[in-house]
Amino acid sequence: MAAGIPAGLGLYWFFGTQITPPGSWLLTAALVILPAVGALTALPAWAHTRSPAGRALNAGPA
Repeated sequence: MAAGIPAGLGLYWFFGTQITPPGSWLLTAALVILPAVGALTALPAWAHTRSPAGRALNAGPA
């Protein structure tokens, strides 16, 4: 995130307009996106750990 926001702004300025969103919008976006990415990454991993590993190991080839 620390590199992504400045890189995104640089690409936006290079290919788009020179107008920058307010700093509060950028901070809010950063604070919302970080937990959302963490949750969207952790929830499927947590859901898959809820089933026993033996079933997956005993399964035949796909």
